[in-house]
Amino acid sequence: MHRCYVMPEDWRDDGTVVLSADVCHHLMDVLRIQVGEHIVLFDGQGREARADITAITRRVPLIKIISSEVHEKSPLQLILVQAIAKGKRMDLVMEKATEIGATEIWPVLSERVVVRLNDKQQRERQERWQRVVVGAARQCGTPWMPHVQAVTDVTEMGGTLKGYDCVLLAAVDAGGDHLGDVVSRSWDAGARRMALLIGPEGDWTVEEQALMRGWGAKPVSLGERVLRAETAALFGLSVIVSTCR
Repeated sequence: MHRCYVMPEDWRDDGTVVLSADVCHHLMDVLRIQVGEHIVLFDGQGREARADITAITRRVPLIKIISSEVHEKSPLQLILVQAIAKGKRMDLVMEKATEIGATEIWPVLSERVVVRLNDKQQRERQERWQRVVVGAARQCGTPWMPHVQAVTDVTEMGGTLKGYDCVLLAAVDAGGDHLGDVVSRSWDAGARRMALLIGPEGDWTVEEQALMRGWGAKPVSLGERVLRAETAALFGLSVIVSTCR
């Protein structure tokens, strides 16, 4: 069944929804929807509704809500702090992190990040990455969609990360036990808000690692192999989600 993202502000108190121009375009020009077909609407914050296409007027589909529900949040709240990767690798991280179950994604700049963005480019990247997340959420069927935060310098993350139960620092030379073992112990001890820190291709610097340890970050190992930044992020998220059940 086709799924369409409808922003939370477009859901009315009377149970109806307003279809934006983008949603209408997706239904009419991409999906080529027809009268009588069924669709699922979701707001990325747990709410879903099943609807029928009852008519099409001036290329605007008219819908009737059949049923709706609000899904409970996962007990695991998982933030991915990802040093910005080159090219389309960051798009891949956004897409797959959504599918795996990240609840928030922080793209960060660090000393060894090659990509440098001015303020305008940062806003444009954030908007593009959020669109990638919407597409991934639409495809994979999740009712909950991660929010992509504004690009931040990694040195400014301390205040946010101190609010998490468990902060996991992945670095090639950081030492520490295997990620799965650390996560398992933390989960059993009651940790429900976890953050995973993944550095750039050149890894976090020694100074950055020391800063993160000062925030309470636990060094973890992702195994014997040296992984690319995007591979490390997806492997790490998968281990955390599969362990916290």
